[in-house]
Amino acid sequence: DIIEDYKRRTETTDRLQKAMITCADRKIAFRLYKIMREMQPEWFEKKKALNELVLTADEKNKLHDIAFVNMVMTRDKDDEKELYNLLGDKDYRKFLDSEFKSEKSNFHISINVDMWITGFDVPCLTYLYNDKPLKKHLLIQTISRVNRKYPGKEYGMVIDYIGIRDNMREAMKVYGGDTSDR
Repeated sequence: DIIEDYKRRTETTDRLQKAMITCADRKIAFRLYKIMREMQPEWFEKKKALNELVLTADEKNKLHDIAFVNMVMTRDKDDEKELYNLLGDKDYRKFLDSEFKSEKSNFHISINVDMWITGFDVPCLTYLYNDKPLKKHLLIQTISRVNRKYPGKEYGMVIDYIGIRDNMREAMKVYGGDTSDR
């Protein structure tokens, strides 16, 4: 669903539209990553940009080869080997941070559990696919990832898979904002 939705939403515009997928736990995130890799293998080919032909020589030199989809989580000593190796160390997570913020980078979709859902600004981040129970301040912070101004972006979109609407209304009452049905 996420693959088809993202492709449908982004195919009608040239405007950069990155996406974040928040998962309830590590197991779900890794399973989603593997399913996406199987269904959309070209998204996992490492390259500098979505369309390298439009890059200047200087831009090519500054960009790194990276997949279109990446998981952003800390390692756990109990992770299975494939997941452990995929996640990398602290320096690798800093690299992912920099690449996701880069407008030219090939990195367009992040899969997250706890990282980047608060205090992380990427103005071109347009879609938040949410499969994580969220309440109060954490809910407001997480959905705020997609409300940053960006040229040509009228609004961000939260695609909710678990039903956070009531929690959102409660949070909006506490932290301010429109609580109407939309």
